[in-house]
Amino acid sequence: MHARRRRLWFRALGAGALLLIVAASVTDVTITHFWDRNSMLTGVIADVLVLLVGVAVINEWLDIRATERWRTVARYALVELVYASRSTWVRLCHALDLHEGRAATVDELAERVKAPGGADVLQARAAQLLADPVRRGQLRALVTELSDQTRDTVTSWAPVMITTGPSADAINRFTRLHGRLMRLRFVLEKTIEGHRIPYTEIDDDEWAARRVATLVRMGAQLAARFHDEAYELMAPEEWGDEPALVEGLGDA
Repeated sequence: MHARRRRLWFRALGAGALLLIVAASVTDVTITHFWDRNSMLTGVIADVLVLLVGVAVINEWLDIRATERWRTVARYALVELVYASRSTWVRLCHALDLHEGRAATVDELAERVKAPGGADVLQARAAQLLADPVRRGQLRALVTELSDQTRDTVTSWAPVMITTGPSADAINRFTRLHGRLMRLRFVLEKTIEGHRIPYTEIDDDEWAARRVATLVRMGAQLAARFHDEAYELMAPEEWGDEPALVEGLGDA
């Protein structure tokens, strides 16, 4: 059984057993004579319920311990997702000339993307880009490059991250970004070795413009969220260069 589903199963068993213990405690007052007349059944039920609660607690403890052991790896994996998501949406913004030829920080671009009406602005700029054959070709090349990078990130980290609940959720969210990027890539390419691809979105520039806008906004949101999740796992100080931290790397 998948590790994540197994944890949920144990938690459900533990919660159910705990509720039954509470219910049995209440009925011990209201229908005492039943439990008194069936002492053996009472003992068996009590032992089973306590065992289920104990198993659930131990499983949760083991899960917490495993998560702690993987904390550094999970934190670095999230940082990798930050870089990949950020590269995707920032480079698409650059292709759309969202900075309007002026120097702009990533934070300033993020404010424009997330501002009210930002999606409409992105879609309008994407439509203008797609109408220009030269810029359209440049976008196709960029999307191909970005999708290769996001695929490398997914294939590199999915085997590691899929083993724990929070990390699995993070890589799943990133994979949704990658999947949308790949679909746009195939639509923009139109053909494989001159053979037309039978996608309904091909030649639908409105769809393509909307997809570009979605990728930018989704990438910006994911990058910010992955960043916050990474620093919840480990404080920035734990990645410092102080001698004590470096010497502590050899500790068990």
